[in-house]
Amino acid sequence: KFLRMYPEMLSGGQKQRIGLARALAADPPVLLMDEPLGALDGLTRLRIRTQFAELDELKSKTTLMVTHDIGEAMALADRIGLMDNGKLVQTGTPSELLFRPENDFVREFFASQRLQSELQSLTLHSVWEDLPVAREPYQHGPESRQPLWQVMESLLSAPGPLIARDAASGTARSVTLGDLQNAVLRNRP
Repeated sequence: KFLRMYPEMLSGGQKQRIGLARALAADPPVLLMDEPLGALDGLTRLRIRTQFAELDELKSKTTLMVTHDIGEAMALADRIGLMDNGKLVQTGTPSELLFRPENDFVREFFASQRLQSELQSLTLHSVWEDLPVAREPYQHGPESRQPLWQVMESLLSAPGPLIARDAASGTARSVTLGDLQNAVLRNRP
């Protein structure tokens, strides 16, 4: 479909995907991405961010991504380095930066998007013990490693509670929006 298309005929999202594919084809051990989603509209950005997170090729590489988008960092990063005026202020997992900020700058940096950032950095596993045990067998649904934000999006289109599974223990939990809200509130520092 795209074989005979020139770069100017591609959308921004298609160009981003091709740029990433070209970089991955070289099979570098480290990948540097400078604002990889910065020029995209919000919907395309969200769709490509989800695709980036699911790419096995990126999971096996060390990727350094520069971004000013808090949501992007929370959704994609294993570790974040937060800078202020060219100086590294704090490094850590998204949860560490949110729940154990080292100073007022870090605390204030996340203040405007705190709830969304918490829901993107926490996984079902982090609140697993606070969710009710499922009364129905697991058939399909979220896995415990999924961010709470993704689970909440799934719940919005679900007719009832979701049955989630923890692959490591084999246990299943029932998940509703109310269950998630209560679990997050109990686990907030």
